[in-house]
Amino acid sequence: MNTLTQTPRRHPELSDIFRRCEGKFLSDEELNLLLKLYPNRQIEVDTARAVRNVANPVVKRVVSEIFAQYAYEQNHELAMAKCPRDVGYVLAYAVTAMILRDPAWFDNKVLIWLKSILQSFDFPERQRSAGAALFADEELESRLAELPKKSRSVFHTYYRLKQEVERELELDQADCLAPYLQQTIDTLTEAY
Repeated sequence: MNTLTQTPRRHPELSDIFRRCEGKFLSDEELNLLLKLYPNRQIEVDTARAVRNVANPVVKRVVSEIFAQYAYEQNHELAMAKCPRDVGYVLAYAVTAMILRDPAWFDNKVLIWLKSILQSFDFPERQRSAGAALFADEELESRLAELPKKSRSVFHTYYRLKQEVERELELDQADCLAPYLQQTIDTLTEAY
Protein backbone atom coordinates (compact mmCIF):
# COMPACT_ATOMS: atom_id res chain seq x y z
CA MET A 1 0.00 0.00 0.00
CA ASN A 2 1.21 3.48 -0.83
CA THR A 3 2.33 5.31 2.32
CA LEU A 4 0.53 8.48 1.28
CA THR A 5 -2.82 6.67 1.03
CA GLN A 6 -2.36 4.53 4.16
CA THR A 7 -3.66 6.14 7.34
CA PRO A 8 -0.79 7.24 9.57
CA ARG A 9 -2.55 5.48 12.44
CA ARG A 10 -1.79 2.11 10.82
CA HIS A 11 1.68 2.92 9.49
CA PRO A 12 4.18 0.51 11.10
CA GLU A 13 6.50 3.35 12.18
CA LEU A 14 3.66 5.46 13.61
CA SER A 15 1.03 3.10 14.99
CA ASP A 16 2.62 2.89 18.46
CA ILE A 17 2.99 6.66 18.56
CA PHE A 18 -0.71 7.19 17.85
CA ARG A 19 -1.68 4.63 20.50
CA ARG A 20 0.53 6.30 23.12
CA CYS A 21 -0.46 9.87 22.28
CA GLU A 22 -4.20 9.51 22.80
CA GLY A 23 -5.41 12.65 24.54
CA LYS A 24 -1.99 14.29 24.15
CA PHE A 25 -0.26 16.42 21.59
CA LEU A 26 2.48 14.88 19.48
CA SER A 27 6.05 15.96 20.25
CA ASP A 28 8.27 17.69 17.69
CA GLU A 29 10.16 14.43 17.17
CA GLU A 30 6.91 12.54 16.49
CA LEU A 31 5.64 15.28 14.17
CA ASN A 32 8.97 15.29 12.29
CA LEU A 33 8.70 11.53 11.73
CA LEU A 34 5.11 11.90 10.55
CA LEU A 35 6.16 14.62 8.10
CA LYS A 36 9.05 12.50 6.82
CA LEU A 37 6.63 9.66 6.06
CA TYR A 38 3.73 11.90 4.95
CA PRO A 39 5.23 15.01 3.36
CA ASN A 40 1.75 16.05 2.15
CA ARG A 41 0.71 16.75 5.77
CA GLN A 42 2.79 19.90 6.23
CA ILE A 43 -0.20 22.14 7.06
CA GLU A 44 -1.49 19.60 9.58
CA VAL A 45 1.92 19.38 11.25
CA ASP A 46 2.29 23.16 11.35
CA THR A 47 -1.22 23.46 12.80
CA ALA A 48 -0.51 20.75 15.41
CA ARG A 49 2.61 22.60 16.56
CA ALA A 50 0.78 25.92 16.74
CA VAL A 51 -2.16 24.49 18.70
CA ARG A 52 0.13 22.65 21.10
CA ASN A 53 1.86 25.94 21.88
CA VAL A 54 -1.35 27.79 22.75
CA ALA A 55 -3.55 25.00 24.11
CA ASN A 56 -3.08 25.59 27.85
CA PRO A 57 -3.77 29.34 27.90
CA VAL A 58 -6.67 28.96 25.47
CA VAL A 59 -8.29 26.22 27.55
CA LYS A 60 -7.81 28.29 30.73
CA ARG A 61 -9.48 31.33 29.13
CA VAL A 62 -12.42 29.29 27.88
CA VAL A 63 -12.97 27.48 31.16
CA SER A 64 -12.73 30.74 33.12
CA GLU A 65 -15.40 32.29 30.92
CA ILE A 66 -17.68 29.28 31.23
CA PHE A 67 -17.27 29.04 35.00
CA ALA A 68 -18.06 32.76 35.31
CA GLN A 69 -21.42 32.17 33.61
CA TYR A 70 -22.43 28.64 34.67
CA ALA A 71 -22.34 27.37 38.27
CA TYR A 72 -20.30 24.26 37.55
CA GLU A 73 -18.37 24.38 40.82
CA GLN A 74 -21.58 24.39 42.86
CA ASN A 75 -23.13 21.58 40.82
CA HIS A 76 -20.30 19.18 39.99
CA GLU A 77 -17.63 17.67 42.21
CA LEU A 78 -14.08 18.57 41.14
CA ALA A 79 -15.39 20.64 38.23
CA MET A 80 -12.40 22.99 38.27
CA ALA A 81 -10.04 20.05 37.75
CA LYS A 82 -12.16 17.97 35.38
CA CYS A 83 -13.42 20.62 32.96
CA PRO A 84 -10.01 21.95 31.81
CA ARG A 85 -8.73 18.38 31.57
CA ASP A 86 -11.67 17.29 29.41
CA VAL A 87 -11.59 20.36 27.16
CA GLY A 88 -7.83 19.86 26.73
CA TYR A 89 -8.34 16.19 25.84
CA VAL A 90 -10.95 17.07 23.25
CA LEU A 91 -8.63 19.64 21.69
CA ALA A 92 -5.74 17.16 21.56
CA TYR A 93 -7.99 14.51 19.98
CA ALA A 94 -9.26 17.07 17.44
CA VAL A 95 -5.67 17.82 16.45
CA THR A 96 -4.91 14.11 16.11
CA ALA A 97 -8.03 13.60 13.98
CA MET A 98 -6.91 16.50 11.80
CA ILE A 99 -3.45 14.95 11.37
CA LEU A 100 -5.08 11.62 10.52
CA ARG A 101 -7.68 13.30 8.30
CA ASP A 102 -10.18 11.02 9.99
CA PRO A 103 -13.36 12.58 11.41
CA ALA A 104 -14.98 9.14 11.88
CA TRP A 105 -12.10 8.10 14.16
CA PHE A 106 -12.63 11.29 16.19
CA ASP A 107 -16.33 10.56 16.67
CA ASN A 108 -15.72 6.90 17.53
CA LYS A 109 -12.67 7.43 19.71
CA VAL A 110 -13.84 10.27 21.92
CA LEU A 111 -16.84 12.38 20.94
CA ILE A 112 -19.58 9.74 21.11
CA TRP A 113 -18.14 8.44 24.38
CA LEU A 114 -17.95 11.96 25.85
CA LYS A 115 -21.46 12.75 24.65
CA SER A 116 -22.79 9.71 26.52
CA ILE A 117 -21.03 10.92 29.69
CA LEU A 118 -22.34 14.47 29.28
CA GLN A 119 -25.89 13.15 28.88
CA SER A 120 -25.79 11.93 32.48
CA PHE A 121 -25.09 15.40 33.91
CA ASP A 122 -27.58 18.05 34.86
CA PHE A 123 -25.94 21.20 33.61
CA PRO A 124 -26.59 24.49 35.35
CA GLU A 125 -28.45 27.34 33.72
CA ARG A 126 -26.45 30.36 32.64
CA GLN A 127 -26.20 32.86 35.50
CA ARG A 128 -25.09 35.93 33.65
CA SER A 129 -26.27 36.78 30.18
CA ALA A 130 -23.55 38.00 27.90
CA GLY A 131 -26.38 38.90 25.54
CA ALA A 132 -26.80 42.22 27.32
CA ALA A 133 -23.16 43.12 26.85
CA LEU A 134 -22.17 45.89 24.49
CA PHE A 135 -20.23 43.53 22.22
CA ALA A 136 -22.38 40.42 22.58
CA ASP A 137 -21.77 37.54 20.20
CA GLU A 138 -25.10 37.42 18.35
CA GLU A 139 -24.46 33.97 16.87
CA LEU A 140 -23.66 32.53 20.30
CA GLU A 141 -26.72 34.13 21.88
CA SER A 142 -28.98 32.94 19.08
CA ARG A 143 -27.71 29.34 19.26
CA LEU A 144 -27.94 29.26 23.06
CA ALA A 145 -31.55 30.42 22.87
CA GLU A 146 -32.38 27.57 20.46
CA LEU A 147 -30.73 24.79 22.47
CA PRO A 148 -32.22 22.86 25.37
CA LYS A 149 -30.81 23.78 28.78
CA LYS A 150 -28.84 20.53 28.91
CA SER A 151 -26.79 21.47 25.82
CA ARG A 152 -26.19 25.18 26.36
CA SER A 153 -23.05 25.16 28.46
CA VAL A 154 -21.52 22.38 26.35
CA PHE A 155 -22.20 24.36 23.17
CA HIS A 156 -20.89 27.56 24.78
CA THR A 157 -17.68 25.82 25.88
CA TYR A 158 -16.77 24.33 22.53
CA TYR A 159 -18.01 27.31 20.49
CA ARG A 160 -15.66 29.53 22.48
CA LEU A 161 -12.85 26.96 22.24
CA LYS A 162 -13.17 27.03 18.46
CA GLN A 163 -13.12 30.84 18.42
CA GLU A 164 -10.16 31.13 20.78
CA VAL A 165 -8.06 28.51 19.03
CA GLU A 166 -8.76 30.05 15.63
CA ARG A 167 -7.72 33.49 16.92
CA GLU A 168 -4.31 32.08 17.80
CA LEU A 169 -3.67 30.40 14.43
CA GLU A 170 -2.71 31.54 10.98
CA LEU A 171 -5.69 31.52 8.60
CA ASP A 172 -4.62 28.35 6.76
CA GLN A 173 -4.07 26.58 10.09
CA ALA A 174 -7.46 27.69 11.41
CA ASP A 175 -9.08 26.45 8.20
CA CYS A 176 -7.32 23.09 8.57
CA LEU A 177 -8.54 22.51 12.14
CA ALA A 178 -11.97 24.17 11.89
CA PRO A 179 -13.91 21.11 10.64
CA TYR A 180 -12.79 19.07 13.65
CA LEU A 181 -13.65 21.81 16.14
CA GLN A 182 -17.05 22.18 14.46
CA GLN A 183 -17.50 18.41 14.59
CA THR A 184 -16.95 18.63 18.35
CA ILE A 185 -19.72 21.20 18.69
CA ASP A 186 -22.10 19.30 16.43
CA THR A 187 -21.58 15.87 17.98
CA LEU A 188 -21.62 16.98 21.61
CA THR A 189 -24.75 19.12 21.24
CA GLU A 190 -26.88 17.07 18.87
CA ALA A 191 -30.28 16.10 20.24
CA TYR A 192 -30.17 13.59 23.09
